[in-house]
Amino acid sequence: STGDIYLLGSGFGTWNIGSVTVPNVGGVTVLIALDSVGDTKWVETLQGNNSYADQVEIDNAGNVYLSGRFLTSLIVGPDTLTKYDTTQVNYTPYIAKFDTAGAYQWSKAFKMGAYSNPLYTASSGKNIPFGINSNGTLFVGVNFKDRVVFDSDTIISSYPFSEDFLMVRMSALG
Repeated sequence: STGDIYLLGSGFGTWNIGSVTVPNVGGVTVLIALDSVGDTKWVETLQGNNSYADQVEIDNAGNVYLSGRFLTSLIVGPDTLTKYDTTQVNYTPYIAKFDTAGAYQWSKAFKMGAYSNPLYTASSGKNIPFGINSNGTLFVGVNFKDRVVFDSDTIISSYPFSEDFLMVRMSALG
């Protein structure tokens, strides 16, 4: 409704975005908010090697939600998200919330088990699909194998080599 534009990017090196410089930290995911004429309103960075941003959604109050994936760990605001099984080479999907001014609110990781590499689904082309209804409730979907841990809940697949799908309903508070 405000005409703002949100951009996502991931990469290495130093980034210059309007008047903001993002230093080379070895790998960064960037969320950029532009106003309706293209001027930079704010820039948020998430730091982690092999981290990617996949989707951004805005709720009715103007809060910004970002989803993506990381390989080992990801620093989002003051929090560090980590993977469940560090012996495996698989990505961990995450979702994070920022307010209308770009201030960090919260983030969550879906920690995957040994056989999981759940992020890409050929049918949808999305890595961690999610949506927000008019009441601000989030619906997040994750494909997984073996197990997935979200907060204190562990969901175990009935057969660790088969692909399962988990739909999580979350409040705007995370």
